[in-house]
Amino acid sequence: MSQLTFVRTLDVASFKKQFNVTSLLVVKSPKTDKLFFEASNDSSIRGAVSANYAEDPCVSEVVDPSGNGESFWMLHKRGERSSAVVAEL
Repeated sequence: MSQLTFVRTLDVASFKKQFNVTSLLVVKSPKTDKLFFEASNDSSIRGAVSANYAEDPCVSEVVDPSGNGESFWMLHKRGERSSAVVAEL
């Protein structure tokens, strides 16, 4: 995967407030064993999870320039601006 382009970053509290979400659930896919997140009260809000998400987490809207140009959400460690994505949904 090429370097991701970060469009905007929100702390977890701001993300939850903006999307009226009570909590974010980090879920392990039973098919791939990769992690993703979804909103506890709206399963249409989902995103990728980086390997270091638990330490000072934030949520960013990112674009993979090698893809179709669509953005997706990624839960990751604040300050981490790499392409360390373990799942994209």
